[in-house]
Amino acid sequence: MKKRKGVTIIEFLVYLAIFSLIIMISMDWIVRLWQTCLFYSKKRVCLVNLSAAHDMLIRDLQNAPSSAANWKMKTTSQLIWTASTKKDICWMYENNTLVRIEGSYNEKKKQWKKKTKNLVASSIKKANFTCKEEGQIGYVDFTIADAYYTMNNSVMLLKRSLPWKEKEKDQQSS
Repeated sequence: MKKRKGVTIIEFLVYLAIFSLIIMISMDWIVRLWQTCLFYSKKRVCLVNLSAAHDMLIRDLQNAPSSAANWKMKTTSQLIWTASTKKDICWMYENNTLVRIEGSYNEKKKQWKKKTKNLVASSIKKANFTCKEEGQIGYVDFTIADAYYTMNNSVMLLKRSLPWKEKEKDQQSS
């Protein structure tokens, strides 16, 4: 009897079927793992962007004057106030974006001139501003939300006045 060398076609097909099954199972596992990784990566990017917008808004509000006279607009989607740099600052929610505008705002014409507009965050599902005031604006509550996260905060405005506004009041009273 001759010893044969090699494998038969049946042995080869069995080996190929087992190998293909192992590859299919492992590829399915890799694809699911990759999808999970992409999902959490997208959530992380959203959280970082939302946190950055949140921090910038808090920084601006902490420097905002508490006198209601220095606030030009207070709606649920837009805040405009005069900053200590004699520039107006606006935070606005429009078209699923959070925008910060700095420049000169004309209240009568409701127009900006010499403005710098910055996109702070995109893919925002909700942004809401609320001012609590009794002659002075004490707190500004806000909510910013995207597809995954919602951030709420209440910022206390310091009872500060703008130095150049004080000079104008002193000159008017004299």
